[in-house]
Parts: sequence; structure tokens; C-alpha cells
Amino acid sequence: MSNENQRICAMATFPLRLEGSILVIQKLLPQCDKFYCYLNGYTELPPGFPQDPKLVTVLAGPGCEHQDLGSQGKFFWCGVENGYYLTVDDDIHYPEGYVDYMVNNVDRYSRKAIVGMHGGLFRIRMGGGFPERGMAKEHRTLYPYDTAVPRDMSVHILGAGVMACYPTAIGLTRDACCGPVHSGDDEDIAIWSQRKHIPLVRLQGRTKWILPNNLVWIKDPLHRRVGYMQAADTKLKQWKQWTVQRLPEALPDLTQAKAITVQAAVVTPKGPQFSDIRLNPADLEFCHKILSSDALAAILVDRIKTRTPTSVIRMSDGERAFIEHAKGAAPAPFMLDRQWLQRYGLTNADLKRVGLDLLEAGNRADFLACTISGLYYPGFKVHQHFPERKQFIDSFFGPLWEATGRVADILRAGPVLVLHRDYARLVPILQRKYQVPKISGMSLNSWGDHDRLLRELPAHEATTVLVSGGASGKPFCVRLAEQAGKVAIDAGESTGTIWAK
Repeated sequence: MSNENQRICAMATFPLRLEGSILVIQKLLPQCDKFYCYLNGYTELPPGFPQDPKLVTVLAGPGCEHQDLGSQGKFFWCGVENGYYLTVDDDIHYPEGYVDYMVNNVDRYSRKAIVGMHGGLFRIRMGGGFPERGMAKEHRTLYPYDTAVPRDMSVHILGAGVMACYPTAIGLTRDACCGPVHSGDDEDIAIWSQRKHIPLVRLQGRTKWILPNNLVWIKDPLHRRVGYMQAADTKLKQWKQWTVQRLPEALPDLTQAKAITVQAAVVTPKGPQFSDIRLNPADLEFCHKILSSDALAAILVDRIKTRTPTSVIRMSDGERAFIEHAKGAAPAPFMLDRQWLQRYGLTNADLKRVGLDLLEAGNRADFLACTISGLYYPGFKVHQHFPERKQFIDSFFGPLWEATGRVADILRAGPVLVLHRDYARLVPILQRKYQVPKISGMSLNSWGDHDRLLRELPAHEATTVLVSGGASGKPFCVRLAEQAGKVAIDAGESTGTIWAK
């Protein structure tokens, strides 16, 4: 194969993701001609790391020649030589035929576009920027890599973990990742494509052809890195002229080859999957304790109308970490992140006390929401901390209510109060969308607001209170119901990202 047609895969990783990075290298190395790996945080190759003439590594740990570049490290070699350049991630299961499929699609667009399997469109004015309030991701419609779309589509942003291009044909180099380190390569490429008018194409693909590695992505995931999220958000908002490039004309002669490749490229995931569930007696008992979202909605509408104090709280992986820390486990990495603590209103909070309060709240709440995913995804297994509870509700009641049209029924049952740091933006949206006759809001920024609110809210006319207060907001919901006589619902991010969307 000539140098012009070589197929290059490039990945950035770090020590917590060692297992995932090895799996990706083992899967894709036979499919490509070169595999470049940027090893953030490593000062030497770890034991068991693959050795192959096609594999090139860069050490980027303390004292090394190269600095930690985070996810942007996967573009370190971009544009240095001719060839197809596929950027990949350490937390994804790639199928057989993946490299062939991506290369074929780069050629379908005559090497004039960047193609990918994960992308999004921003719901903003054509040629304009993002609103100042809220985060950029709140204005995005995402088309994830494990789901097919009906046809190839031009998008604003692609996920670099499933992306390919021919860099020297479009002028793409590592200089495109010019934003602050650890501020997002997806965002860098999106803005570069806007400047250069290079189309980003989300490929049609096939549902569940590419899958997440569920054992790996939870290890220091990006949604736990507040600093990263804020830097990426700032970067996107700095561009004020977002447009969707015209989809280039695709060559017809490779379409059939693409279809054949996709049909043959089926992957069997190695991470925990729902279809692998084998219920033991305790698991089966837990399943029988789950209350449907419709049943919960009916109960709450009745309790709102009769002004019956009620608390509904949700717990997942974050609350599990606090509870286990209170029981003696070391704090999870996100619990040491000052920016994360600030975002979720826990600055200067006693984190062990938070865990103990969560334990108490889980036992006292009228309804506790956990997820069935805890049965096959250990990081989300919270219900075992509450063995005395006779029933649980589905943690996804927020999205389910939206999907089944129950949100309006609940919000119209009585006066509503929204406790959220962004209540001024959310309240008018909720009022218009669901035609809520009486709805107001108050600021809830941190655990330090709880006592003040508990003093003020008993006299408030609201019968329903939607609370978005992070981990410390769960015990607060229980106290709010008991002390202020409200129906307090721990709606969390559903309020802003689903209901007020």
C-alpha cells in the first residue's frame, strides 16, 4: 500500500483507562497501517501494553518531553503525513470492518469532508451564536454513535471518538486543537470546520453497530469534570457565526460497498448489557418492588390536590459514592474536584455528612427512585443500601413523564414552585409549554440555601415544588415535605434539559 493510502488510527488515553485502551488497540491494529497512541499521565509503558511495529506511542506524564494534552492528544500527529486519519477513544467497542467503513465514506465525499458516527445540531439561529444563559449543550440535538440516522446529514459538531478524514486534503493539522488543554477536541474541530467551511457529516450507519465500553467510560467520565465542561462551553460560545455546511455530493459507486460493510460489521459488546441479565432471587425481588412512572404520576396528582406532604427523591452513581464514603470508602475523584463541588452546590460541605444524610433520606422519603441498570451496571447499584424499603420507583420518571404526556398533568394539579439556580429562565418556558396557571421560582444554588428556604416556604402558596439541588438536595426534599407540607419532587436536570427544553 502506498503512503498516500495508509490508514492511521490515533487515540489519547490515561492510566485509569488502561484496560479500555488495550482493547481498542487490539481491535483496530489489525485494521489499520499505523496506530498512534498519546499516553497522558504515563512516564513509561505499563506492563501488558501491546508491542507492535505499527504502534507508535508518546509518553506525556510528569517530567516527560510532551505535556498532558487530554483528549486533544489524539490529533498530535494530524496532517504530518498523507493518509486517512481516524480518531478513536478508549471507551468504545469498535466492530470488525470499522476502518474500511470510515475510509470508504471519506472517499465517498472525495476527501473534502470530515465524517463521523456521532454528531449533533445546535438549535440556534443560522449564522448566529448561543444565548448567554445556560450551557451550549442545552441547545443541541445529539445523534449518538450507537443509533442509526435515516441518511447522512451535515451537522455542527462531531464526536472525535468515531471520526475520520484525509487531513492533507482539507488542510487539517494538530494546530486546529488550539483551545486550552483539556477543553475538548470535538469543540476544536467543530470551530475549525466553521472557519474553513469544511462539512462535518454524521454518517447513516447502523443501530448498535458501535457500542460504548460500559466498564471503561465510567472511569473519570467527562460529565464529572466541571472544569472541562465549562472550558468546552466557553469555547463553543466564542464562535458567533454557526452555520451548517452544505452536504457535499457523494460518489455513488461506493454506496453499495458501504452497505455491504455495515451489514457485515456486527460487534458483540464485552461490557455489561441488559440482555445479559440473570436475576438471582434478590434481584427478582427488587424488580417486583419497582413502581411504574404512570402509577407514581397518578399518586402525585392526587396528593397535590389533597395537599398531602410527599417527598420523591432519586439516587444514582453520585449518591452511591457519597454513601460509601460515609461508610468508610475513599472519596471518589469527582468529590475532590472543587469545580464539580461548586457546580453541584457542595462547596465547603461535609461530604461524609452528605452521605449520612442521603442514607437517612433514602429511608424516610415517601418514594425513592433507583434504576434497574444497577442490576447489571455495578456503579449504579444503590438500592442495596436501603434493604428495609418495600418499594422503589424508576429513576427515569422525569423523561418517562415527558414521553407519556404526564408532566402537564402534574404541573397543573396545583401551584408550582421551581427551586433551581436558573429558575428565571426555566419558569417562563414551563409555563408556556405546559400552560401552567400558577408557577414561580426561587434560587437554589447550594446546601447553604436550605435553611433559608425551609423558613420561607411553609407560607408559600405552592403545593408542588420541583427541586434541582444535587446530592444535598435529596435530604432537603424530604425536609421540605415534612417541614413545609409540600409535594417535593427531586426533578434534578429533567427540569432544565427535558421539561423546559
